[in-house]
Amino acid sequence: MVRPEKWTRIHWSVIDGNFFLNSRFNSASSFLVAVPLFDFLVSARSVVGLSAPTVIMGNTRTLRVGSRVYAVGAPQGLELTLSDGIVSALRDLDGGRYIQTTAAISPGSSGGGLFDESGSLVGLTTFYLAEGQNLNFAVPVEWVKDLPKRSAKVATSTPTIVQWANRGIELFEHGDWPSTIDYCNRWIKVQPEIVVPWIMLGHAYTAVGQPTKAIEANKQALRIDPTIDVAWLNLGNAYRLAGDNAKSIEAIQESLRINPAPSIAWTELGRSYGRSGQTAKAIDALEQALRLDPRNYDASFILGLRYFMTNQTSKAIEALEFALSGRPKDVDVLLGLGTVYSVTKQREKVLDIYKRLKTVDSARAEEFFSSNVAP
Repeated sequence: MVRPEKWTRIHWSVIDGNFFLNSRFNSASSFLVAVPLFDFLVSARSVVGLSAPTVIMGNTRTLRVGSRVYAVGAPQGLELTLSDGIVSALRDLDGGRYIQTTAAISPGSSGGGLFDESGSLVGLTTFYLAEGQNLNFAVPVEWVKDLPKRSAKVATSTPTIVQWANRGIELFEHGDWPSTIDYCNRWIKVQPEIVVPWIMLGHAYTAVGQPTKAIEANKQALRIDPTIDVAWLNLGNAYRLAGDNAKSIEAIQESLRINPAPSIAWTELGRSYGRSGQTAKAIDALEQALRLDPRNYDASFILGLRYFMTNQTSKAIEALEFALSGRPKDVDVLLGLGTVYSVTKQREKVLDIYKRLKTVDSARAEEFFSSNVAP
């Protein structure tokens, strides 16, 4: 972002433990430099000779939940990409209002501007949770305005939400669940009113098979903000793990009431319907998941099994073959498809599945051989 005095405000990159920024103007001007820290993930740097229009600085106090906002970024290197959404939550924090928005933030977009309907800058996009389509965040424009004063406090201040979040999301995205649990519990002790660590904690507890703790963490997230669809989704998954399929379905339905767009939520609803014996509803939910995301291989796999259970073998094979095209080394998909091939007497295809299984899991391959190749 360019202010009238020709200083740019940009987010940081961390390379080998050092802080860098990549500043780019037009397609021909790009440079990576190490700079002094003003505030974590937000920097200011003077650029001599920069000829660019200046941004109009807004105010987060003018925003309301439901206000329309626009994010400008470069997801996957696609520069000047515009996404729109609404403000889904505003949280007072350190002189401004931290913004939760439905405007999409993808890898490469963090550090871009978040603008209101008048074109004024109201924030800088910071981070998002990949599994939650409504969990995109931006730091308030007041932090940008106040960078010189904020930089003087950095050395003595406690970590900000952004500092906590970046490390937490790194652990989360690497699937390091024990470390995620430990880290989020420490984060919560410092900032118990922030919803993000509760959501990550709930997901991590589910991943390590502790549904009781997962349920409580997700409920706490919903106490803070009951409108977050991914928290309801995670709660539903935790209930299913605990064996309470009725509550699982109810929670996931609430997630979809808030936001009917995520294919993953329909997938999980189909999974819970299936566990409760409601096969027809499971199939409907999984088909909707694939309408929303035709490359949802998980939904296609589960749908194939449900088709097979209802004697729709042609549809089962089609769905399972598609799942295998996206997950060619998935043992469960191979076993499912091989079983359907065996029931439908497709001997050559059964043998092909056996050969493929031997390359990824020899023990499961021998089980398959005993039950389907040479029973």
